[in-house]
Amino acid sequence: DIATNSGSIVSNATDIATNSGNIVSNATDISTNSSIIETIVNDQTNGQVEVLTAIIGTGGLTVEGSTALEAGVTVTGGDSSFTSADGSTSLSITDAGVAAGVVGATSSSALTLDEATASLEVTNSLGNTHGLVVGTSSTTLSGGTTSSQINLDDNGAQFTSTDLNATFDMGGHRVTNVADGIDPGDAINKGQLDAAVNGLQKQIDDNTSGIATVAAMANIPAPLPGHNYSMGVGYGNFQGEQAIAFGATAMVGERINVKLSAGVSGSDVTIGAGAGMSWK
Repeated sequence: DIATNSGSIVSNATDIATNSGNIVSNATDISTNSSIIETIVNDQTNGQVEVLTAIIGTGGLTVEGSTALEAGVTVTGGDSSFTSADGSTSLSITDAGVAAGVVGATSSSALTLDEATASLEVTNSLGNTHGLVVGTSSTTLSGGTTSSQINLDDNGAQFTSTDLNATFDMGGHRVTNVADGIDPGDAINKGQLDAAVNGLQKQIDDNTSGIATVAAMANIPAPLPGHNYSMGVGYGNFQGEQAIAFGATAMVGERINVKLSAGVSGSDVTIGAGAGMSWK
């Protein structure tokens, strides 16, 4: 028994020494943790959260109430989402991209970013969605209560609207470098318009000079009674266009007469001829 008790005493002495070491180690850990807790409390009091990685690990973090983060925050790992207290505002970050939205009483707005598209859109009270959508091959800008939009791609710019009374206002600035219109629905440029107006004006001038020429030819005097042959000159003026005409008349027998005349107005020449028969 004395020998057994002696062994137990030695063993207990060893355990006591080990426990004393553990107590010292725990005291050190408690002191370290107290320092960390004090630092976190101070940071939270100052509105800062500097390091949460070691505490949160790979789990999730839910923050309720108001928290100010003045230092940078890095979130890594799985999908993340943030929602306001009333649920009207949200932010989602996933491998597919970023989506943010605000829902109001009569309208809502959304911002989305992914590898191929960036968009900022607003949906109005009529359920129509407008905004800016930028893709890899085209960009679309739309707005209005109903829908007016401009689409930009490799084919150029296209403006469309559901309102038949929609207008395109350049604010008094010129639209330059417009190609000649080809199809019936194409716009024309000033060169084409000037050519059309000049062509129309030439037709008007030609018609005006023609009327002056006809007036000159009609005013060539007829043969005097009892005379079979005559020659004469006529003059005409219509809306500033002047003409002169020459004509000759001949009586062939007692019943037939023949008349020839020619008029000139500018570079235009008009010729006329006629024959008639008379009887009692």
